[in-house]
Amino acid sequence: MRRRTLRRGSPGFSLIELLVAIGVIAILVALLLPAVQQARASARSVHCQNNLRQVGLALHSYHETHQVLPPGMFNYLGADIDDVIQADGSQGVMGPARSCWMQRMLPYLEQQALYDTLPFASNTQSQTWGVQFQAPIWTIVPSLMCPSDPANPKVVTDKGTRPEDSEGFHGNIVLCAGSTAFGLSDQWQRTGIADGAHLNGMFYGLSSTRLADVTDGLSNTVMGAELILNRDGQDGPGADGPRDVRGRYYNCYRGNALFSTQHSPNTSVPDDVDSCEVPNPASPCNTGADVIVQYTRSYHHGGANVLFGDGAVCLVSENVATEVFRAAGSRAGGESPEEL
Repeated sequence: MRRRTLRRGSPGFSLIELLVAIGVIAILVALLLPAVQQARASARSVHCQNNLRQVGLALHSYHETHQVLPPGMFNYLGADIDDVIQADGSQGVMGPARSCWMQRMLPYLEQQALYDTLPFASNTQSQTWGVQFQAPIWTIVPSLMCPSDPANPKVVTDKGTRPEDSEGFHGNIVLCAGSTAFGLSDQWQRTGIADGAHLNGMFYGLSSTRLADVTDGLSNTVMGAELILNRDGQDGPGADGPRDVRGRYYNCYRGNALFSTQHSPNTSVPDDVDSCEVPNPASPCNTGADVIVQYTRSYHHGGANVLFGDGAVCLVSENVATEVFRAAGSRAGGESPEEL
């Protein structure tokens, strides 16, 4: 009769050992998760910086072709060109034009096909107001977005969810109008003066800045930066709902695609715009303001990405001295801003 040999198996884990192992794994995950989140945030910031560099390169390419930078916007602040009283007392004759620098950059941002579909007016300095309600203005331009902004992509405004209700693609990248407010939103109506026509930055209403005009030095002068977007509220198709016009490219009526260095990045000082009805603590604003101005903000930790006139891009700290950031916004103020 054969004897069966009983073999003892490998000892198993006790309940206590298993709980200890799970606890150790939980601690390691807890330690690793912030590092992973930080790495992702850093990657998004780098992506945004690369997009800003593309815009900077596009602006320099445009200047090389035309010997001048594009206007910040093709209308005076709060005024269609044909509503503005000219210096000689006559009415403007160029027709409504609410486009901005963005449309002129499209061929230089690998968007020639989109540019060719836009119904530009016969006068090459203008673009018809009606373009904002036509296809394909809701076409997304990836190089003008920042992946850190959860509102992306934004193409629909307050008039419903259909493409035909859209006022077009909104972007995170805006250009610098200078170190002051843009101006009074209705000054042109009250005085007949082209408000915001001569700001101290590189881009403003009907600006025609050359790189040689930036006498403070291209490496010392801010050219562009980030802006936080806010999705609009919806009251149903065809109905007006809460809206936010910041970052709006196809109806840049009040400088929606521009910003000021009047305050440091991520400032708690609210933007002053004509419509920002969707609350967001990260981008405070006063709606229906008489004075129009926007500041650079981002979801990056500690600051916002800024594009300088020489094409360099860096994350400028939100703790930078206000006077230093202000000095960097003017193109020919004679300031000598400290290193940002």
